[in-house]
Amino acid sequence: GGCDHGPVRPLPRAAAAVVLAIGLSASLAIGGATPGVADDATPAPSLESPSAVAESPVPPVETPPAPAPTEQAGVPAPVLNIDPAVVTGSDATVLVRPGYVDQYAIIASQLQSRRVVAQGLNERIGRARVDQQARTDQQVAAQQTLTEANARLERAQAQVESSARDLYMRGSGDVDALIGMLAAGPGDFLKAADTWALVSSGQRDDLEALARAQRDVQSATISLAAAQATASDGTGIVDDLQRQLDAVQAAIADLQARLNGVVASEVPQVALARDGCPVGLPEGAAPSGLDVHALCLSAMTNAATIQAASAIQWALQRLGAPYACSGLGRMEPYRFDCSSYVSRAYAEGAGLRTAGATSAPSTRDMVPWDGHTRDAHYLPVSPAQIKPGDLVLYDTCPSTGPCPYRHVVLYLGRLAPGGPAYMAHTNQCGGVAHIEEFTGTGVSNLLGVRRVEVLAGEQPRIHLPDGTPSTLLAALGEKGIS
Repeated sequence: GGCDHGPVRPLPRAAAAVVLAIGLSASLAIGGATPGVADDATPAPSLESPSAVAESPVPPVETPPAPAPTEQAGVPAPVLNIDPAVVTGSDATVLVRPGYVDQYAIIASQLQSRRVVAQGLNERIGRARVDQQARTDQQVAAQQTLTEANARLERAQAQVESSARDLYMRGSGDVDALIGMLAAGPGDFLKAADTWALVSSGQRDDLEALARAQRDVQSATISLAAAQATASDGTGIVDDLQRQLDAVQAAIADLQARLNGVVASEVPQVALARDGCPVGLPEGAAPSGLDVHALCLSAMTNAATIQAASAIQWALQRLGAPYACSGLGRMEPYRFDCSSYVSRAYAEGAGLRTAGATSAPSTRDMVPWDGHTRDAHYLPVSPAQIKPGDLVLYDTCPSTGPCPYRHVVLYLGRLAPGGPAYMAHTNQCGGVAHIEEFTGTGVSNLLGVRRVEVLAGEQPRIHLPDGTPSTLLAALGEKGIS
């Protein structure tokens, strides 16, 4: 059932500088969860057999190929068209739970593809409009040329008509011959003029100017018709591209609505005690029989720093969150890959700047590797000094060659002396954020242990609801702000 989070209990004086936040969000206590960890809870897909924890690297990446997905009722087979740029900055692995269909990844990849198409159409429309403007300019120029040719024709006609009036006034019988020449087409005009011996040289010049003007008008009329046709074609191209863009944008809106629906359906399903630690988990979030509530309190009590204790609490409240396949959705409220899970635990849980609102670092910034510089938040510590809340990094590339990811887990420590140590992480497409036995630091693929430090200008915070055990309050007060 839901949890009643009362007022915040103050920390001892030694931790007065810690920022206290009021309670936990009521949305984290989802109704209907069964208190306690079910004895028959199915463990999350392990990275390796617990018996081989000290001998083999975790997680293995050479898994048997998943069977070909089949269409189920209302569930399309996964067809992922993922741009390589999507996984840049993420730590998405190749592990996929057999038969798993990730609706988020399918919709998100389709949405990304449509956005790429829309961008291309916008660019084509821009170029088409530039071309259309050039065509329109050509049409305007052709119209201007025709207007000027018509003006010259009118002047030439007026000059020849003036010559005809002069002949008439002198009583010349050649007026009829001149009128016949004016009625001739421009091709025959000068030939007829050659037979008219009485035309003076000045009048002949007027006739030649009229013939040129007629030819110019004919040529300009043809050019204008061609320019008008070309401009019309350009308008059709722009209109067609715009119709395509409208259709793609409608598809984008539909896909975004569907994606929002998936995100809205993914909400925390962890039942919380009044102290903020889990007492009920969704299936696959922890080994069967593990007292996760006790492990949470133990890890927070023994955490290296205040910010580590807060990050542990935040991470365990989100056990069961789906894995962000191929890094898609790693910044959604309840979806993570391995690196966004731990970096957001320190950012959203402890108030550090280890992640932003729209981006989170990858193991490239923690190890570092792939040409990156190590983020100053991630301080290397000796494996012998490991404490709950520390991050442990592993090389997960197969022996066959390089790969675009590494793996990081959140160390939780031991529930009892001599007992197994545990870690929280997420690592498999189709899996969830979960707890399992710690891989260890004595493996060949260990890349190092990192303690998350507070940088200048940062102030860590921790949520301590009413009901937090006094022993945890005292332990946190002793840690102060590191």
